[in-house]
Amino acid sequence: MHGLDLARWPAPAHLAGGLLGMPGMGWGALRAALRLLPGMLRPWALHGLSATHWLQNAGQGEGLFRRLWEPLCLATLNEPPGSADAVLLARVMRELFLAGPAAAQPLIPAADLNTTLIAPLKQAIEGLGGRITTRARVMALDLGGQRVRGAMTARGPIFHDGAWIVATPRRAAVKLLNPWSAAQPWAEGEESPIVSVHLRFAAPVALPAPMLGLPGCVSQWLFQPAPDRISAAISAAYREVHWESSRIVDAVLADLAAVTGDAPPPLRAQRVIKEARATFCAWPEAPRADPATPWENLHLAGDWTDTGLPATIEGAVISGEQAARRSR
Repeated sequence: MHGLDLARWPAPAHLAGGLLGMPGMGWGALRAALRLLPGMLRPWALHGLSATHWLQNAGQGEGLFRRLWEPLCLATLNEPPGSADAVLLARVMRELFLAGPAAAQPLIPAADLNTTLIAPLKQAIEGLGGRITTRARVMALDLGGQRVRGAMTARGPIFHDGAWIVATPRRAAVKLLNPWSAAQPWAEGEESPIVSVHLRFAAPVALPAPMLGLPGCVSQWLFQPAPDRISAAISAAYREVHWESSRIVDAVLADLAAVTGDAPPPLRAQRVIKEARATFCAWPEAPRADPATPWENLHLAGDWTDTGLPATIEGAVISGEQAARRSR
């Protein structure tokens, strides 16, 4: 367990202040980190390299790699550095460390994501005169001409001659746009798993901070949304996704005990969520979809499209903005 407290200095000086204040780090780690600046400024020059290849070529020491770069790569690319795309990691680092201290400020939602994101989005759409229809799964699109003019849903047909945006997971987009989509290089992309663990205890847990990174542990990150609740996130969970849920919970409890120094209180409730297809595999040169399609009024959106970022909320927002601009 350790912290990276970025100083409130102009970028990239704030990273320097953070590394110098990080236990066990010092001027050597700072000099090593500065050797990554060329890659951050010109990420396209890293085309075809894995993150490990780039970091090793730039002389990153074992401590800096294990305590900072590897956890960052796992959390943002959902892929271990040995198989992760150096270009995407460099772009993430550029956004975090070259855009000022506020860009690297971790934010923990005070409520669930439905309250934080979905409800305000619904209100904004309806405020602009839009309408959201639920329980209306799209079964097929009318792809017979140069423009999409309709769709068949679980509630019946929809006819619309304006803009269409397919903002579904990649596999669903492939089905909707077949046979065109099946011939695209991005249609058969591999996917990386994430495992989340949510625990509620009989008494409060004394976690040192509301968000903790645990390099080298099963629980890569621990979060405390409430005094009696702990959540763990396991990215690139190629191994853990095949474990029994009880084994995963035991591993998280062991990590928690190591952090607090005490056995956790008795469990009141537990939930393990295994997302076998959480994100696209962020491998070097992995194909990603352009928002454009052969139909002039239909565009693609999703964190799996070519946003320049890995499969993150930020990437999803960029994709939505790209599709909206092209649809005007």
